[in-house]
Amino acid sequence: MVNRKTPHPESDLHACATYFLMEFRGHNREAWGRPMGMIKQVPRWVAPSEGLFKINTDVALRVVDNVSSIGVVIRDWKGRVRLSFCLQVSANLDPQIMEALAILRGIRLALSMGLVPACVESDALTALDAIRSQVRLLLMYG
Repeated sequence: MVNRKTPHPESDLHACATYFLMEFRGHNREAWGRPMGMIKQVPRWVAPSEGLFKINTDVALRVVDNVSSIGVVIRDWKGRVRLSFCLQVSANLDPQIMEALAILRGIRLALSMGLVPACVESDALTALDAIRSQVRLLLMYG
């Protein structure tokens, strides 16, 4: 279920997110010998303007296992999940390259599924700035 290379239907999203969270916590316990602390403040998702879709992306890197993962969620202006996608890669790429690949994958999925017009939200400021300034970070990676 989790490592599929196709978009997850909305009904699978909760199960997918729960699985990833439990796996993350398990790896954290192994790496640090203690449970992960609670997040004090969770940022709230802010809806885009009516008629827009929002593409949220993120990446996870497990250097010890030589694994990188990307995640994409596309929601409409009402907050409804319209598409989710995750991909695991057997490689440790530069985090900024992975963030840029996640953004690119999100844009391609939105275009292919007709979820446009769309805006992108990511915590990868460097990747977003590079895309905005039309630097060709992705020439080597597609």
